[in-house]
Amino acid sequence: MTAPAQTVRPLPSICAEAGRVCCPQCEAPAGFSCALGSFGTLGYHVARFAAVYRSGAITGADFTAVTDAATVFTEATIVFGDPDCRHLHSVQGPGCPWCAPAAAGGAR
Repeated sequence: MTAPAQTVRPLPSICAEAGRVCCPQCEAPAGFSCALGSFGTLGYHVARFAAVYRSGAITGADFTAVTDAATVFTEATIVFGDPDCRHLHSVQGPGCPWCAPAAAGGAR
């Protein structure tokens, strides 16, 4: 018997869950992000997502969505979540294909 596929929650929801715990990488307290991106997006260390995954607050599918978004990462990698465009990225600003149009004043 195979296990049922896990549903991935919306990415901003995964980031919100990560924000509920203290970051083991930079010690940012619960309720605060690890970084603030150039467009006001909140950033969280991959270590923080790993901590909430180990606690059971996010699923393996959720954690995979985070690490897939980062492509290459360490526990110190900061992943930015943008609730408006509903994606995570480790590249902020013009290098991000989703945020570059918004930075230029265009639609996402």
